[in-house]
Amino acid sequence: MDRTNQYAGTPAYSTLVIQKLNNLPMYWQNFVKSQAEKYAQTKPTFIYKAPCGMRLGTKENPMLRNPQTPVKRLQGEIDWSDPNIIAEKNIGTEDDPDIVPVLKDESTPVKRHLGPIDWNDTNIYSPRLEEKEYVDYVEMDALIMMAAEFAGLTWQKDPLEVDAGDTIEYIEERKRTPFIPRPVEDEDEPE
Repeated sequence: MDRTNQYAGTPAYSTLVIQKLNNLPMYWQNFVKSQAEKYAQTKPTFIYKAPCGMRLGTKENPMLRNPQTPVKRLQGEIDWSDPNIIAEKNIGTEDDPDIVPVLKDESTPVKRHLGPIDWNDTNIYSPRLEEKEYVDYVEMDALIMMAAEFAGLTWQKDPLEVDAGDTIEYIEERKRTPFIPRPVEDEDEPE
């Protein structure tokens, strides 16, 4: 515990928190792991390929395995300026409207704006959108300490009563030490 506290705020902290977890009895390790939602989150994260230290591709323009094939996109919003649209109608309710276009020619699909990139496209080389787990090691450490306390592995602090000495009133009533000047020594004069 002391080493973990000393290394707080350094890159070694996460390793020491995991080591402290490994030192708990198995029942209490499972107790901490069963509450992972308190200290771990899974977030979508862009993972870039960087073979020479330079990131390949961007979120807006990913690098493709086959540049001749365009990146797949999800369906975008309807382009209401499409000349094939003659009207709109609500197929929902007044409280929850669902507006759909009425087309001149039903066989022609309605024009749509570009939608967001489909990150499941196998043609995308870099970056890839993956779910990554992020751990808050401070929260995890607090949970480990709680488990250690439940397991009886920590120490108890008992209040200790200590005599703090004389009170201010008593000190002021005491006789002060008299000032005695030091005798001045004769200085040797140079010859």
